[in-house]
Amino acid sequence: NYLISFYLIFGPMTGFWVISGKPDMFYIIFEISALFFFAKNIKNLNFNKILITILLCYLSWSVKQTSFVTLLSVGLFLLLNKKYLYLISSIMLFSILLFLTYFFGPDKLFSSIFWQDGAALSFSYKHFFNVFLDSVSKTVFIYALFLIYIAKIFLKKNFFKQKILIKNDFHFFFLIGFIISLSQIFLSFHYGSAVNYYFIPTIYCALILAPLIHDFNNENKITKLFYLLSINLQIILIFFIFLQIKGSLAPIKYNNINEFSKCVKNLKSPILSAHKDYYRLPWITLYEDNNPILPSMMYENYYKNVKKENRPLNILVKEGKFQTLILGETGSYDLKNYILLKECISTKPVKVYIKNN
Repeated sequence: NYLISFYLIFGPMTGFWVISGKPDMFYIIFEISALFFFAKNIKNLNFNKILITILLCYLSWSVKQTSFVTLLSVGLFLLLNKKYLYLISSIMLFSILLFLTYFFGPDKLFSSIFWQDGAALSFSYKHFFNVFLDSVSKTVFIYALFLIYIAKIFLKKNFFKQKILIKNDFHFFFLIGFIISLSQIFLSFHYGSAVNYYFIPTIYCALILAPLIHDFNNENKITKLFYLLSINLQIILIFFIFLQIKGSLAPIKYNNINEFSKCVKNLKSPILSAHKDYYRLPWITLYEDNNPILPSMMYENYYKNVKKENRPLNILVKEGKFQTLILGETGSYDLKNYILLKECISTKPVKVYIKNN
C-alpha cells in the first residue's frame, strides 16, 4: 500500500499534478485532504470532525466547482448510515458557506459557474478517448486490479443472488466515492479536460482495491500473471518517458519571452492581444494601467457559429475602440482605423497596430 501510494503521488507517469495557470493542483490537495481526514475519523465522528471535513470540501469546491465527489460521498455515507444529525449539520454548514460566497465572493461567480454567461462547452469523443487512454497508460496496474476485482464478482456462482461484499465502513465509503467519482468521466468529454480529471476516481479505486493485494497469495496463477504483466507494462511505459518515445522530460520551451515582453511595453490601452496563448499571459504582457483584452476559450465557444466579422471583438476593432492591437493573424480584422507600428518576435512575428488618430 505504501508503494502504491508513493507511485500515485510521485510516479513519473502520473502527470496529474498540473503546474500551469490552472487551479487543479489546489483543488486536488483540498479534496484528498477531506477524503483522508474523513476516512481517518470514520469510526469516531463528532461535530468538530464533520465541520473540518465540510470546510475542506468547500475549499476544494471554491477552487474548482467540479470538485463535488468527496462532498457528496460524505453526505451519502452519513445518510445511508442514518447519521442524520451529522448530515443536517453538513448541509447547513455548506449552505452557509455558499450563501456567504454568493454575497461576498466575486461578481458573477455563480452565473459563470452554472451558465458560463450563456456559452456552451465544446465536447469531443476523440478528446475523451485520448484523455481516457492516457489515464490508463499512467496507472495500468490500478486498471488491471480493477478488472480482477470485477471478474471476481461476476465469475462467482449464483452471481445474481449475491451482493457486493461491504467489508467495513472504510470500504463502504470508498465504494460510494468511486461510484460518484465516475461522473468525472462525463466531464472529461469537453475540450478543457485533462488527465488529472481521473485523479480522484483513481484514488478511490485504489483504496477499494488495496485489500486485493493482501489476498494475492490465495489467487490463481493466471490472475497473478495478469497483474504482474500489468506492472511490467507500467515499467516499460515509464522507460518510454526517459527514451522520449512517450511523454517529455522537460516542459515546452517558449522563445524570446523577454524580448517580446520589452517589445509590447508602453503601449496605449485598451489593448487587444490575440495570438499564441502563452505570450498573452498577464505577467508577460503587463501594462501599468491595464491588462490586455484576451479572446478566451469560452468566447471562442460562444461565437464559433458566428462569422468572424460579426463577432464582438471584430466589431470593436472595426469601430476603432482599441488603442492597440497585438495580432498573430490579421485576416479576420478590419484594420482601416489602424496603422502598423512594429513587429515583435515570439515563436513567430506578431504585428502591433496602433489607432490612426
